[in-house]
Amino acid sequence: ILTLGGIVFLAFRYVFTPTIIKKHSHFGSLTKDREVLISLDVKNKSLMEVKDIVVRDFVPGIAKVVPKFDSLKPTIREGQNGTELFWRFDSLRPGEERIVAYRIKPVMDVVGSIRLPSAMANYTNRKKQRKKIASSGISIHSHHKKK
Repeated sequence: ILTLGGIVFLAFRYVFTPTIIKKHSHFGSLTKDREVLISLDVKNKSLMEVKDIVVRDFVPGIAKVVPKFDSLKPTIREGQNGTELFWRFDSLRPGEERIVAYRIKPVMDVVGSIRLPSAMANYTNRKKQRKKIASSGISIHSHHKKK
């Protein structure tokens, strides 16, 4: 019974916690002339409101961020190894979701794929505890046309 209770508790925590999902919409070759759209879907699946959400993503030096944004514009911090992007939200009610997006361009033509790291989000729960969640990383594959 104790094991079953533990499994139910972990399943409940997994289902009812905020999530962040990182996606891309790209098909074809990865060239320095083509933009790749990256989206981050932050959803509050918990039963309580979360506050002070900070979403952070990192673009490695193999690509650069295109400075036009279809959604909320991030704070951008350029570094030697790449570019950091930050978005801030005051709160997310239960079931509410926000999708932020940005575009990247490879700095050179890519034959294989580009691997982008996980996006992270920090938030404060109703107990005023600071929590952290992460998406999975993504790979963007270059598909060349066969002649």
